[in-house]
Amino acid sequence: MNAGSFLSLYLGIILLYMIIGVIFGIVVSLIFRPYVLWYLKIDKRIKLQEETYDLLIEKLSKAISPSSSSCITDSRQSSIASNK
Repeated sequence: MNAGSFLSLYLGIILLYMIIGVIFGIVVSLIFRPYVLWYLKIDKRIKLQEETYDLLIEKLSKAISPSSSSCITDSRQSSIASNK
């Protein structure tokens, strides 16, 4: 066995171990991801942010809707008429 083939075999084995290590790391991180999220309460934070977003959109849609603006206009007109 000459030095070139030995070096090539050695680099191939190192590359194989690196690929196995990366795959192992990905699998372990995917297994422990739910536990880390639970511990840091990230899932609850995301749920609360989604609820807040939904409520904000609901409030904004009510404030911008044409029927609510006509109610505001009608109430302003009646208050102006009563002041005269």
